Amino acid sequence: MVSKNSTIDARAELQTLLEQCVVDINGEPLTDNRVHYMAGDSAKLDYPCILYSRRYADQKQANNSNYSTMIAYSVTVITRDGENTIPKNILDLLPTSRWQNDFTADGLYHSVFLIYHRV
Repeated sequence: MVSKNSTIDARAELQTLLEQCVVDINGEPLTDNRVHYMAGDSAKLDYPCILYSRRYADQKQANNSNYSTMIAYSVTVITRDGENTIPKNILDLLPTSRWQNDFTADGLYHSVFLIYHRV
């Protein structure tokens, strides 16, 4: 059985990793609240930013029990610049990340990833 604290600690670890991916054009970290977990419609966003939320759990089973559980997170990078390095930073830092697609909306560039992270 996975404890609630274990799940919270794993998400906090993912939060920290995503924060490391948000850098300015000189490669310096942007430390002012640029990564948001389950941001609501009223969240104030400064760009570039990362929004993420849980999508589902991927469980490996044997002998009638789960022996491995990874949480899949949907992660969206939103920038004003289509050539921003944040998507590459995610792919480099998080080996379980998978690029899904890119799109533009309201003059902003969106890159969507699926990231698996431990529980």
